[in-house]
Amino acid sequence: MQRLTVKDTNYQTRPNWGETAVSIRQATQADAPSIAKMGYQLVAAAHKGALPAADLNLYLHQAFNLAQVNQELAQLDGRFYLAEVAQAVVGMVKLSPGSPAEAQFGENPIELSRLYLKQVWIGRGVGQALMQHALLEAAKNQHDFCWLMVWAGNRRAIDFYRRWQFTIADRIHYPIGRTSLPAYLMIRSVEA
Repeated sequence: MQRLTVKDTNYQTRPNWGETAVSIRQATQADAPSIAKMGYQLVAAAHKGALPAADLNLYLHQAFNLAQVNQELAQLDGRFYLAEVAQAVVGMVKLSPGSPAEAQFGENPIELSRLYLKQVWIGRGVGQALMQHALLEAAKNQHDFCWLMVWAGNRRAIDFYRRWQFTIADRIHYPIGRTSLPAYLMIRSVEA
């Protein structure tokens, strides 16, 4: 796995797949429409076939309506980060301090969620850039463990997380509408 070098929070690199720079920046309130739109599109694509359409649509409406995204962006403890290529948003990730309801890991854990990329950018270094940035932010803010939940049917995502030293800590089910979606709780320590 190629490790990308991050020099500061205004991360930029030129991966070996081309001349396009990937920039990572913290989202602002002005990004809410972009996050909401991307959430609707990318979550639906990532969970295609996992949920009945009615349950998926209900979740998308609750999680990615503009008011909800604005509320999440206004919270002081959680942060969205956006990946941009040529000033166009192509991916996102969210970090939120706290433990999963299922277990406690470490003294100061942080959740990594909503790591999604536009389909054309999968496998081109953008996910690596977002993950590296998220882990550096977690370390900078003195978090000792990072955790996430991933749908058990998303093999590509699970393999990606394993390459970043996340391990499966538990198999869980979380309700989305009337469906109980099988998922893995994955964890890794955060290096200072």
